[in-house]
Amino acid sequence: MYISILSSVIAIALFATAFVSMARAIPHHQISEYMHITCYGVALFSIGIIATVSGAGYPPFGLPTVSLVGPFSFLLFIGLYRSAISTAEDSNYVRA
Repeated sequence: MYISILSSVIAIALFATAFVSMARAIPHHQISEYMHITCYGVALFSIGIIATVSGAGYPPFGLPTVSLVGPFSFLLFIGLYRSAISTAEDSNYVRA
């Protein structure tokens, strides 16, 4: 059980690191900020999905984490959406 949770956390960290490296490759641009938002959303949403209410000890940190899965998913998808929109708008300026 601990190995599967540990491997999930490592996979989340690697996936979030991909967004951070993409954000660093695009310095001083709005897309970079949206990639950072997406990175935080991926990390927080995934940790919220892994956490359970019954799996936490005292103090019960599992309940706030599970209850915040909705806002974390909003953070993830708004970062993805805005970075895709900004990238599409940026590519329109290059072609024109």
